[in-house]
Amino acid sequence: MDKMSNLLRTAKSAPRRAGIYIFRKGAAPLYAGKAANLRSRLASYFTKAEERTPKVERMLQEATRLETIETASEIIYSLIERTP
Repeated sequence: MDKMSNLLRTAKSAPRRAGIYIFRKGAAPLYAGKAANLRSRLASYFTKAEERTPKVERMLQEATRLETIETASEIIYSLIERTP
């Protein structure tokens, strides 16, 4: 299975709850974001290739894994996002 399929599988299995997601290249984070609904937000990255922005396309090409961290609420993920 190729890395894009693995990323998509992780996105499709993400919880429909608030949380944080991290696209990584190896251990290094490429992009971290927050979402009220992780599955819905992550699905938005996997549109048709021609509809993606160059920035998103580059991130998806470089990413080797996708992690999600479920949080109890949007307030919690906002606090985590602000933590250095």
